[in-house]
Amino acid sequence: MTWVCLGAVFPASVRASGQSLRSFTHWAMNAAISFAFPVIVAHYSKAAPFVFFAAMTAVQFVVVLTTYPETKGASLEDLQKRLVAG
Repeated sequence: MTWVCLGAVFPASVRASGQSLRSFTHWAMNAAISFAFPVIVAHYSKAAPFVFFAAMTAVQFVVVLTTYPETKGASLEDLQKRLVAG
């Protein structure tokens, strides 16, 4: 979902900056999770990180389902008009 939406959800005027910021935060969170995983397993249980990841996936599913626009068959210009219009 991350890489699919990058090109579509940012208006043309800030697309490069938005994609750069999103890519940076994506990799920063990947690094944080990689470092936190062994600590969480050591302090809680082997299942704890996966329960957390499952819960976050469910939250992300609801957020994407309710807030992201449908991009199939729409040009970037059409998407920009729809997003700006609200």
